[in-house]
Amino acid sequence: EQGRYADCLFNMVLVCCIPFISPGYLAMTFGALIISHVYLYVYDQCKILRYVRKFNFSGPEVHYLGMQLFAIPCAILAAALVFKANQMSADAEVLGSGYLQGYQVGAACFGAMLVHFIIHLTVLDYVVKPYEMSGKAGNHTYAEAARTQAATFFSTNPIHCLRSKYVLNHSPPQFPYAAGKEKLMKTNPQIGAFYVAEKSM
Repeated sequence: EQGRYADCLFNMVLVCCIPFISPGYLAMTFGALIISHVYLYVYDQCKILRYVRKFNFSGPEVHYLGMQLFAIPCAILAAALVFKANQMSADAEVLGSGYLQGYQVGAACFGAMLVHFIIHLTVLDYVVKPYEMSGKAGNHTYAEAARTQAATFFSTNPIHCLRSKYVLNHSPPQFPYAAGKEKLMKTNPQIGAFYVAEKSM
């Protein structure tokens, strides 16, 4: 779900900005982040395993986009590292006496963000992505594939299902696909309805 990626990404961006503002609360903030994400994990596990009828993962594109988007908080952390390193190079008795001064600090932080962002995306493109399993087209016929997949070109077309029943008078007609109602579908190879419903225990 793309909304969950947005939740986690927004939380991570907020936490990664803490070193610029009040690093004294960093441990407490990360603790709250961990607790909230554990809650999200438990909530999603409960929802997925108990209340969601069906999923359809057509490809890894959404997951890959999520990995790309997480380059943003990582880049902010790189900038925070430069910012804090500059502060640590300062004299403890003199405020703002770091090695970098004025606009140099902002330029260095922005440069660290940009370099990390480019490296992060490059590693994803040339190291992570090539090792992911890519889906290959099979050599099955339509009839073979439609025996195990209830959602087909015909069953997901409500107009075709109505024509099959009331105009063409097929017996049995093409039943419209509905998640959780697959057992009601009838097989009729003459009209392209090949799905064989599993017998309920």
